[in-house]
Amino acid sequence: MYFTDEKDYIMRMIKEMVRILFSLAFGKKYASVELEKVNKYEVSGKNLKDFLNMIDAGQINEAAMSLCLYMENLKKIRAKELLPLSYSVE
Repeated sequence: MYFTDEKDYIMRMIKEMVRILFSLAFGKKYASVELEKVNKYEVSGKNLKDFLNMIDAGQINEAAMSLCLYMENLKKIRAKELLPLSYSVE
């Protein structure tokens, strides 16, 4: 688990020394937990990883069509939101 301040060697060494001192003082060991990077981008119910898997499997046209349909639906929804209530979009 790397933070922006851990890029500096001196800051990493200071953090490590503080961890050691606290573990000696309180008798607890430090356990590092790394969380999996989750890609939260989703288009039409599919995760970005699903699209990449489709492309890797050779289903490029299906992935592109799914993205195009999503974009068309998004344009219609936004157009309805922007128009006054007296107009209707068909």
